Amino acid sequence: MTIADGIQIAVLLVTSVGVWLAFRQLKEVSRSLRLARQGNTVNVIAHCASRYEAIMSTIPKEDDNKQGKGWWYRYWDLWTEEFNFFCKGLLDPDIFELWMNELVTVYQNPPYGQQWMGTRSEAHKEYLQSTLPSYRTLHSFFKEVDNISTTKDAEARARLVHNLIVTYSPSTSPFAISRNDG
Repeated sequence: MTIADGIQIAVLLVTSVGVWLAFRQLKEVSRSLRLARQGNTVNVIAHCASRYEAIMSTIPKEDDNKQGKGWWYRYWDLWTEEFNFFCKGLLDPDIFELWMNELVTVYQNPPYGQQWMGTRSEAHKEYLQSTLPSYRTLHSFFKEVDNISTTKDAEARARLVHNLIVTYSPSTSPFAISRNDG
């Protein structure tokens, strides 16, 4: 074996070790990204749940239009934020689907029997028109929610919500969602 052969073998070994280390690092980076994404998801869910609890604990109990409008604004602002988290791939579609299934069951009702506040559907239409008139994707999504909310059969309603979530799931979402699921 010549010196040149030895150098070639050494280069091959060093290159092989380098490639092996690069693949190992790539796996670690991938794992770190997956853990960071999971952490972000937990933070988004905790943030939304905390805001929801704070909003729902302050439902106005008396006929006060100013308080009612302020409450509706906070309520629908949270749903808008959740929709944006979902569309940007920061909220797991399964979680958003669960929340939307809950919403469609009460969308045609006032909050906890406060008849004077009107239905969620009525208040949401007013919120969208007065606050976000140009946000067409949001309008389109919640128009479908309004339609779904009139479906009496719970199983059919759940299928419709699932299809809506699949339709609006971002293709770049880190949460793989099959367009054939459900």
